[in-house]
Amino acid sequence: MKVKPLHYRRSHLKTEVELKYPVADFSEIRGKLAALGAEQLCMPVQEINHIFDKPDGVLSKNGILLRLRHVSEKVILTVKEPVEHDSVKIRKEHETRLSITIGAGALMLNALGFHSVYYYEKIREEWAFQGAHICLDELYFGKFVEIECESVEHLGSVSARLGLDRKSGLKESYRTLELQLSGGRKS
Repeated sequence: MKVKPLHYRRSHLKTEVELKYPVADFSEIRGKLAALGAEQLCMPVQEINHIFDKPDGVLSKNGILLRLRHVSEKVILTVKEPVEHDSVKIRKEHETRLSITIGAGALMLNALGFHSVYYYEKIREEWAFQGAHICLDELYFGKFVEIECESVEHLGSVSARLGLDRKSGLKESYRTLELQLSGGRKS
C-alpha cells in the first residue's frame, strides 16, 4: 500500500525574532504606541500556559519547547524549535489551534508520554506596529514588553522607536526569567 505524503500549511510555521524588555509599568509604552499609530489588537486578557516534556527532559535538553495555551476560549498547541541566534531569540515556531479543551489536550499529550513541567499565567495585551507584534505581558514576577519581528534589524528599529535599547532586551523564556528573579525557586 502506498502512503501519500503529509502536507502542512505553511501559515502555521513561522520564524520568530524576539526580545523581552522588563518595565516598571506599561503607561509610557502604551502612550508611545498610541502616538506612533500602532493598532491595539486586544485588550488585556488572561493566558494560561503549560510547558510539556518527557520525564527525562529530552525536549528541554534539545532546546525544544512544547506548550499548550488557553486564551479567550481558544486552546493553542505550539512547538518551538531550538534557538538559532545568540543576541536575540530566533527560532522556528509551529502553532495550531485545537478544537478541544485544554484538559483534553493535556490528556492527549500525557498519553504520548509528555507531562506538564511548568505552568504560568500572564495578562497579555497585544499591539501591531509596522509589521511587528508587540505584547505587554504582566506576570507575578514582573512586567515585560515583548517585541516579535521578522528580522533582527526590524526588531532593533521597532525597539528604538519605542525608546527601548535592544542591548537591554532579554531573550530568555518566562520560565528562565522566573527562576533567575526568584533565586532558583520554582513557583
